[in-house]
Amino acid sequence: DDIYPSQPLETWQCTEVPPTRASCVTNPMPNVAGLHALMPRLLALNKTVVPDPAARAKWQALAKRVPELPVGPCMQGPDKGSATCLLPGAQLPSTSSNAENCDLYAVHPYRLVGLYANRSLGETTYTNRKFRGSTGWSEDLMDAALLGLANESVQGLISRANMEPATSSSGSIHRTYRWIGFQGVIGTGGTATDHGAVGAAGLRYMLLQTGTADERGAPSNKIVLFPAWPCDDWAVDFKLHAPGKTIVEGSYDGAGKLSNFTVSPKGRRADVVFAGCVKSLDE
Repeated sequence: DDIYPSQPLETWQCTEVPPTRASCVTNPMPNVAGLHALMPRLLALNKTVVPDPAARAKWQALAKRVPELPVGPCMQGPDKGSATCLLPGAQLPSTSSNAENCDLYAVHPYRLVGLYANRSLGETTYTNRKFRGSTGWSEDLMDAALLGLANESVQGLISRANMEPATSSSGSIHRTYRWIGFQGVIGTGGTATDHGAVGAAGLRYMLLQTGTADERGAPSNKIVLFPAWPCDDWAVDFKLHAPGKTIVEGSYDGAGKLSNFTVSPKGRRADVVFAGCVKSLDE
């Protein structure tokens, strides 16, 4: 079974109508990754949530038909043709439009590839990605953080934070806004909040990650701290919420010491994993 005709987001679109295999997309990464991420969660719901056995039977049948993630030789970058990358789709037309890295949707938002699952494949794909950006909706910062790339995450976060608020200019559809959160001249106009939102999400992923796939690619209950944090440079006081009504807080001194560290409820402490930084711990 495969998914055809289709398109990965706005970037890879069918170039002919009616479509042909050569002019359109087969098995687009966002769709395939989304099904791989969501189907096990649907099937894990208990009978109280899903009382209809017919619905469950349909989901089980669909789960067996979902194609594998599209993977193959890198399409561009320094490892073009010589290394293996995630791909935007199993088959693609010859041209693209817009600038979305559809191949990295297996990293964000679907978390099938990350710190513990096929990390090297994700890193190679990130290094050889087709589009690069640190403004607006571009996901580079979040992808880098979810792959544990601290240096790249820091650079992307600082670049985003340094963008000034939007200002009016002659002939521009953008205007000066009183709230400084509307940064820069991004997108198609109006009040652009995605720039700061991606920055906030990326910062959190640098410090704490949940929902990460384990070595088998299955969702885990891990609470991963400092997965992409600049351990020797940045101190931080944090209080963050995690699934299961969990609160994680503490103070990191930027030199290896984590103090005043608490996890509530206490039973979730066993799920905490330190991916880096912490050399001494004061709970």
